[in-house]
Amino acid sequence: MNRDEIVNKRFSHSLFGYNMAEVDEFIDEITCELDDLAQRLENAQRELDEKEAELAKNAERLKILAREIKKYRE
Repeated sequence: MNRDEIVNKRFSHSLFGYNMAEVDEFIDEITCELDDLAQRLENAQRELDEKEAELAKNAERLKILAREIKKYRE
């Protein structure tokens, strides 16, 4: 389920149905929370990508260092 599906969800009316203002308010709260979670996920993914790039760079440096150590020992 995505944000638009939540925002556009409509319920049928009945004689003793829900207070639509309360339903709308709750949907607003849910969409705000969903937006917040989506932003946090995006930030976490960006941070993960940065850390993975840093790890790859450090792995390459370690390979170079290992080759240099091997040459030195020979």
